[in-house]
Amino acid sequence: CRVAIIGAGGSVGLACNLVRSGLKAIDIYDFDHVALENISRQAHCFPSIEMPKTEACRIEAQRINPDVEVRCFDGDVTKMTETEIAVAFASVDLIINATDSFAAHAAGITSKARAHNETHPAYKYHPNQLYDKCVSQLFKERLHKDAGYTIYFARRGKSDRTEALEKALEAARTEFRKRWGGTGTAPIEIVPSNPRDVVGLQAVDYFLWALQRFYERGEDRFLTLIWPKTKLVIDVDDTRNRGYLPMAENWLVPP
Repeated sequence: CRVAIIGAGGSVGLACNLVRSGLKAIDIYDFDHVALENISRQAHCFPSIEMPKTEACRIEAQRINPDVEVRCFDGDVTKMTETEIAVAFASVDLIINATDSFAAHAAGITSKARAHNETHPAYKYHPNQLYDKCVSQLFKERLHKDAGYTIYFARRGKSDRTEALEKALEAARTEFRKRWGGTGTAPIEIVPSNPRDVVGLQAVDYFLWALQRFYERGEDRFLTLIWPKTKLVIDVDDTRNRGYLPMAENWLVPP
């Protein structure tokens, strides 16, 4: 088994634990060097200052098992071409995204999705699949309360995805019927729009931008401004409870 770790900051401890568990091959990606401020927040040590983070991680891993194969990549995965990414991750069984960069996460996910397409002909990942799934998840318990709905979606590219979004919304309604019963048939109107023409979409854009600033730069002032207006958080990856909870239940603590 070969594991690729994107980001060699706080993940040094993770890499070492994987080696302790018997892992024999690790690929480590990071373009940064160890700095003094990393010592207090990450698992790096003082002698590693000014050393590439990948090399520092390799040293720590091989302290545990000198025979573990560690391949260090000091470049930025977000600047790699699609071909370079495909080649780099071709022999990897698992990718761990240990970075706060959305672009780096996307690079790993895209690579494995394409590889899955090639090795499993019966299944084909479509770039819109995750988006449509999120639409179904968002509306799955919200299309039975009113006599009709007008839903504005931001246009994505030049293609008209109205039909696909209609199917995603109908899938949400079908899932609700299966779970709770009922025969809600309220009409749904989909309006593809440009955010500059719809105030609601402008608000969505601002919220996403604020989240990006928070995760990529640790800057929370913009998110804090709008957090009191947040009524519902959906985390489809959190299976500890329902992953679909009102803010009033204190499921997520504001920044």
